[in-house]
Amino acid sequence: MIKIYCSFWIIILIILFSVNLTAQDWLYLGQTPPGMDPERFPPVELQANADWWWHSSPIFSPDGDEMFFVKYYAAQYIELNYMKVENEEWTVPETPWFVTSDYADNCPTFSVTGDTLYFISTRPGGFIFMTTKVNDDWTAPIALQIPIPPGSDLGWQFSINRSKDIYFESESDLYCTRFIGGNYQVPEALPAVINTSNSEFCPYIDPEDNFILFSSNRPDSYGFHDIYISSKDESSNWTEPVNLGTEINTYNDEAFAFFSYDNLYFFFTTQHANDLGYNPYWVDAQVIFDMITDADQYEVIPSSGISLNNYPNPFNPSTEIRFQITDFSEIDEIKIAIYNLKGQKVKSIPINPSTLQPINSITWNGTDQSNNPVSSGIYYYKLNIPNSPVKKMVLIK
Repeated sequence: MIKIYCSFWIIILIILFSVNLTAQDWLYLGQTPPGMDPERFPPVELQANADWWWHSSPIFSPDGDEMFFVKYYAAQYIELNYMKVENEEWTVPETPWFVTSDYADNCPTFSVTGDTLYFISTRPGGFIFMTTKVNDDWTAPIALQIPIPPGSDLGWQFSINRSKDIYFESESDLYCTRFIGGNYQVPEALPAVINTSNSEFCPYIDPEDNFILFSSNRPDSYGFHDIYISSKDESSNWTEPVNLGTEINTYNDEAFAFFSYDNLYFFFTTQHANDLGYNPYWVDAQVIFDMITDADQYEVIPSSGISLNNYPNPFNPSTEIRFQITDFSEIDEIKIAIYNLKGQKVKSIPINPSTLQPINSITWNGTDQSNNPVSSGIYYYKLNIPNSPVKKMVLIK
């Protein structure tokens, strides 16, 4: 069940330290990272104009040094564009070599490893195509063999999870084709809690298959189409979708939801005041993750007597969690608890009180309580003592 714990998370938003990724100035086109309010993403030269506007979010590679995006021209055709970092600078947008004016290509999506690019195309032989990187160049695209019934009215957006399952739109509903034994299975419609008599399109699936975002014109939408989110309950059933609210949705159209591969930023497209067309906007991903957590409702009160942080952050494969406690004379037991985005405790690390010093540290190597590796993403951690702050760390594999 999706829960929003205002008293808990508002305080967390105040005390969370920001992750510093500015060591490489070219990251995210050199744009200043956003906070908790959406901001227009592209630099001036890449903003929508009288000739074209965005028909996708900016799709960065997991390493952040490549970006694909789609232009929709006023002459009513779309064009796949590509940029990459060379000598610490971004190249000008151009169409990749495998794109021609004979076909329309849309929805570029990287694999989690970054060595494969998927996209939708009108070229013959398929619906979704893939190209792999060999010797720093993309190979000729090949079609995925997905058993889609002939004559199906397919949409322009899809999303793929870590297991290569694909979520896509058809006939104003959302479907999933599972990748089992090296083959794609017959697509199945998502349940009625997702698909309604209204329009559902532009899906984004979490790589771990824990939550989904999509656009819809349901009765409670603020505008033409809003973005909604649904997560899985303990029985792996999709929960009732929740409108992302006025933090994201407006009286206009919102679509093309996408998370950066470091899980730090959430992208979507819309048209705000002073926009000449649809532009991508971005916001701290915490705004969205707050809507899908099932964490317990802690009473967290910031205290000058406790400090907590970790370094490096983001990290791979391990990080050092440091904490300082001014007065630990009455502490009988102390642990550091680590939680995933669903609020589930993945590990509890005990610390012997007799060994405590004014400044202490432990190392987390990215494993759960059974010492199995956890997936990449955002994790929270806190001390099991009153007034402990809750901090955020990012594991990147």
